[in-house]
Amino acid sequence: EARATEARATEARATEARDARKAPTATVVAKPRIRSAPKPFYPPDARRNGWIGTVYLKVTISASGQVTDVSVSRSSGRESLDRAAVSTMKRWRFYPAKDSNGQAVPSAVIAPIRFQLQD
Repeated sequence: EARATEARATEARATEARDARKAPTATVVAKPRIRSAPKPFYPPDARRNGWIGTVYLKVTISASGQVTDVSVSRSSGRESLDRAAVSTMKRWRFYPAKDSNGQAVPSAVIAPIRFQLQD
């Protein structure tokens, strides 16, 4: 019985390898592009205190260009700026990434949101 089990496992691996060779492999050839990027709301406490900074966000984008997940990759050092950046990014829209077959595919990017006080 052990030999039969081993033979089935070997056959299954061979079938998986054969199927993997047949499956089309598409790689992302076009990164997502910004379609709409509303400006961030400057938090009142940050404005009052003269806080500036850049928040780097990890953004997951669906095949339809919608933002599906946002997390802080690198903080500005100010929680209110980080929260405002995440809130803003949820409103952004993208042209989705495309694979080598020209099909829209989900993707993830790191996007900066800069907070600067204007004179």
